Amino acid sequence: MFRLSNRIKGIVVGLMIAGLLISALAAACGPSGPIAPTPAPVTPKPAILEGGTLVFGTDLRAEFPINPIIAQHRPGLWVFDPLVELDAKTLVPAPCLAESWTVSADGTVYTFKLRRDVKWHDGVQFTADDVIFTFEAWLNNPNSIYQGDFVFGKDQAGNPLLVRARKIDDYTVEFTLPGPQASFLEKLTGWHGIAPKHLLQGQDIAKALFNEKPVGTGVLKFVELKPKQYVKFEMNKNYWRGRPHLDGFIWQIIPDIDAQVTALSNKEIDVIKNIVSDDMAARVQAIPDVTIYKVLGNFTYAFYMNYKFKPFQDKRVREAIAYALDKPTIIKGTVGKETPHGEQLLNPAHWGYNPDVRVIRYDPNKAKELLKEAGWWDTDGDGIVDKDGQPLAFTAMTERNGLPPAIQDYLRAVGIKMSIRMVERAVRTQLQTSGQWEAYIGWDGAAMPTTVLVSNWSSGRWTNYANPEVDRLVQEADRALDPKERAAKIKQVEKLLTDDVAAIWLHYYDTRVAVSDNIGGLQIPPTVADQNNTGVFYHLEDLYMKKPR
Repeated sequence: MFRLSNRIKGIVVGLMIAGLLISALAAACGPSGPIAPTPAPVTPKPAILEGGTLVFGTDLRAEFPINPIIAQHRPGLWVFDPLVELDAKTLVPAPCLAESWTVSADGTVYTFKLRRDVKWHDGVQFTADDVIFTFEAWLNNPNSIYQGDFVFGKDQAGNPLLVRARKIDDYTVEFTLPGPQASFLEKLTGWHGIAPKHLLQGQDIAKALFNEKPVGTGVLKFVELKPKQYVKFEMNKNYWRGRPHLDGFIWQIIPDIDAQVTALSNKEIDVIKNIVSDDMAARVQAIPDVTIYKVLGNFTYAFYMNYKFKPFQDKRVREAIAYALDKPTIIKGTVGKETPHGEQLLNPAHWGYNPDVRVIRYDPNKAKELLKEAGWWDTDGDGIVDKDGQPLAFTAMTERNGLPPAIQDYLRAVGIKMSIRMVERAVRTQLQTSGQWEAYIGWDGAAMPTTVLVSNWSSGRWTNYANPEVDRLVQEADRALDPKERAAKIKQVEKLLTDDVAAIWLHYYDTRVAVSDNIGGLQIPPTVADQNNTGVFYHLEDLYMKKPR
């Protein structure tokens, strides 16, 4: 042990005595300079209490199957983790089950390092075998809903060009692409959860018992599903991100808006997922200890036009429709006073948003002038313009009957007759695929712009819109590995689409979520990265109850 010599001990003691004398003299003589302020008392942060079950009220059904290979299940997003997730603040890919990755210089080889601390809900270790199994099922299973996500067209012999995956070791996987694709990482996020090989290998995935007793790596562990009523989960206390504070989570299905508000007021639920109107918001705000959180969603409500319908092939007609709509007034009256009306596909919080696109303001006289220029006149005095004996009339299909009637009235005022057809999503998809539709009023996705632009606005897609320059820029954007270059090209596409009035983007999805003030740990991102459009519930493991129940 190190010891001080007697001489050093004496010096140290002397210095201590001198210091005490100086302090005493300073105190006796009073302060010689400004007095330092007394530090404010530190208020200790309240302890985070453990326990409680959060009840999540929604009108969205969640039925079987719960399997990320063959279905998109909303609460299932919290059951199955993907390799990559979208960062809630930047909407760029961030690590999830893959803790890191590298990309080859030519952008065709992605090597992922997997987390080693992840277990399935049944305690089995997560490994590269699960990733390879899931990816091959996406590509090859006849019931997969993601086959097209990883196909790069066809080679000269007509064979599909596919992404290939291989296992390097238990915690390293490699994907080889036929060509560079900037959106590849985005395609591994969201709904693309990884499934367990040890529970699904060798089974008919479409009929597997697993689909009703799912096992994932996520923060939620499945307990029970009652069709059209609820889905119950317990929290995964061994979750790799950290032990959740809550004990359980219930996806409570309440189709009726009045019933949702009553349930929140009675403390039967803790959350209303979607405040759909200002009237509903006012009723919720009257409930004590409840806060409404607003976040820009990842969808934009739009008026689509089928370019096979001859009148819509004339840009002047499309412009006339745009000029005929007083979007701010329509949105305030049917959606919400503070809901931002839209002028393009991407919302202002997105990295691909272009602040310099063309904006068409409400001008009904201009709309009438454009229709006349295009040869549409009201020749029989019935209030509807016609051309070559045919009225300018069409049917718009929609799944929500709030905003479309207002559009109908504004179009009628300039001589355009629009009928409304309410359809279920399955019927709408069938009609879009068959081409047997004229207009559609509904959502345009935006979180992953390249994917949306390819599926909605590239030539040969369901809108039947065709612009070679758009096709070129979308392809170049998807090959651009530099984020700035990619964003620049997406912004060019935005400008081309708005210049061409390819659609009329009406408003951004202004997510309004009502949450009991008893819930803590919420995140408030600028826009929504999760596919559930909830924003504040992006990571359930962070949430807690101030008074668990």
